[in-house]
Amino acid sequence: EGGGGCDEAEAAKLSEEIKEAAGSAVRKRSSAEAKARAALKRLGTLRAQQRRAAVERVQETFQVRPCYHALVADLCRRGIFGLAPGVVQPGVPVQPMAAAAVTSVEEVISRMGGSPFLAEVKYDGERCQLHWVPASPQAAGDGGAAAGAVRIFARSMDEMTARFPDVADALAAAMPPGAPAAVLDAEVCAYDRAAARPLPFQTLAARPRKAPTAEQQAALPVCIYVFDVLSANGASLLHKPLPARRAALRALLTPVAGRVELAQGEEGSTAEELEAALVAAAEMEAEGLMVKSLADDAESGYAPGKRSFAWLKLKRDYIDGLADSFDLVPVGAYAGTGKRSGGYGAFLLACRVAAPGAARYQPVCKVGTGFSDDDLATFSALFERGGAAAPRGDGGPPTWLDLPASLPPHYEPDYWLATPAPLAVWEVRAAALSLSPTFLAAAGLLPEEPAKGLALRFPRFVRARPDKAPGQATSGAELAEAFRAQPEFASLRAEG
Repeated sequence: EGGGGCDEAEAAKLSEEIKEAAGSAVRKRSSAEAKARAALKRLGTLRAQQRRAAVERVQETFQVRPCYHALVADLCRRGIFGLAPGVVQPGVPVQPMAAAAVTSVEEVISRMGGSPFLAEVKYDGERCQLHWVPASPQAAGDGGAAAGAVRIFARSMDEMTARFPDVADALAAAMPPGAPAAVLDAEVCAYDRAAARPLPFQTLAARPRKAPTAEQQAALPVCIYVFDVLSANGASLLHKPLPARRAALRALLTPVAGRVELAQGEEGSTAEELEAALVAAAEMEAEGLMVKSLADDAESGYAPGKRSFAWLKLKRDYIDGLADSFDLVPVGAYAGTGKRSGGYGAFLLACRVAAPGAARYQPVCKVGTGFSDDDLATFSALFERGGAAAPRGDGGPPTWLDLPASLPPHYEPDYWLATPAPLAVWEVRAAALSLSPTFLAAAGLLPEEPAKGLALRFPRFVRARPDKAPGQATSGAELAEAFRAQPEFASLRAEG
């Protein structure tokens, strides 16, 4: 009913109507809706509910395959309700999925609703879609890529293969022999090969908009960070959950260091894991994080042309809050895991008690970011010289340390510093100071919350301060003053 095919003459008229309705913005969602309504006008009168369903069907089809010639051909051949919205064709760009912006870790955790997530680095580059078609006579379809071609499309879906010939060459090298046709979502970044790290977008913007020469490519090399796969083996993966798409991507792509890499990301489910990932992203000067639901269902599917809460964008601005840094002392250490196994991976830091004549310290944060491998080796040796002991072993917590009746398990160190006083002073930066029912730093110095202390949010190690003695470390009174200087201090939630 109203969704059947049409003859050649009707197809020609329909094509003209769709082009007229689309205007010049043939790739935008509004133009997709115009195409849908124009098609409905020609193909018959539908009831309101059917009309809405038909409009959605045409919109979804165009978002995956934004080519009005193909849309008209499919409408004439199959009718509206015969359209297949999920069909991805290499060589025809898919409208990219977008992320919803969030402003805090708490909002991310709330949006995820307890589901596991992927905290993926948000690179400061240019979004691109990579279309790979292996060399075979059958690979090139109507309106698709030529056999053996790599084509690159911008977020706007304009083709930019000529601007990045080195990207096309790198992708061809990363695809194993006999690799099937695929469509990948990625970010292209300017790249410092000597330092092995991506560079800011401003550097990439200096690359010529038209085809760069070999010399220009060498002067400003790039790296592709691939984070999703939309189609592989001739099959669309749009409706597959993210865990399945990630597995397909790892099976498909062979990374080439500094040229084609998989986007860096960490899986997690807690605010603490997300905070650590955000600090790590800031340290590598990334824009922040893309936090993606790892729910193993349709909720984590790829939604072309839509902004979804399955993807959340958390900018690094969130952790760049405090202008000043603090000088703190290490009093405990945590056993390293993963690549830090065999040494220390994080430390418990404390501030100085400001009372006259006091040689006491109060824990204020746990820090595990900002350290180089050399830093960790040096500080591990420092702790060994200081007689580090397991908390359940000889000595236990130092008597010169003010602790609550019990520390939550994730804050209790694996090793305490057993010397009569701290051995070092470290400079630390943080996003903010917040009230804490766990730590006793500045306890009693805040009339607003006399029973609570202060904690640093998003702490990260900056450098050791050999020029300072522990008695010159930041005091609890100085932390209280910094806390009150925060414009938003009254609304900060208690940290545990």
